[in-house]
Formats: sequence, C-alpha cells, structure tokens
Amino acid sequence: MRLEPDFNLLQRQFQQARAGFLVAEVELRLTFSQLAIDAKDREKRLRCTRLAREAYDTVGRFMQEIPLPELEKLRKLQPGLMRLQTNLQLLGVTSGMEPLLSVLD
Repeated sequence: MRLEPDFNLLQRQFQQARAGFLVAEVELRLTFSQLAIDAKDREKRLRCTRLAREAYDTVGRFMQEIPLPELEKLRKLQPGLMRLQTNLQLLGVTSGMEPLLSVLD
C-alpha cells in the first residue's frame, strides 16, 4: 500500500480548487460592482468599486498561473468577467485594466 501522496493528483486537485475559487470570486465581486452602481452613498460606492476592482486584478493574476487545460474549464467565467469589466467601466475604473478575456479566447 502506497502512503505517500500522488503529486500529480494533488496538483490537479489544487488547480481545480483554484479554478473554483476564481468562479466564486467573480460572482461575489459582480455583486459588489452592482452594489456600487446602485449605491446612493459615495463612500459605499467607492468601497464596493474597490472590492470589485480587486477581484478583477486577482482573477488576472491567477489566470496567468493556471495551466491551459484548467483555463479551458474557466470559459464559464467569460460572461461574468465581461459583466464585471462593463460594470467597472460604468463606475469609471479603466486605468490598468488588463484585457483578461483574451486569455480565454
């Protein structure tokens, strides 16, 4: 019986967990971007915009580290990323936004 962990299995599980995190992160931060758009209070708008932008940056960082086979599974992120990018643009956030969607094309 082999007790040491299978490195390839652990690596695949890690990549799958990371991909799942990205999906959840985009959905959560879409909520923040919508809250910012709907906010009447300036502080709430700024706070929610910042949180939404952080997600965009986080997704960009992680997507560069995910192997291509796992990236293929992330195609379901594309509609959410498009909405997040659009919402951020509506909120006036455009500087330094890397085109994340091209990674999924």
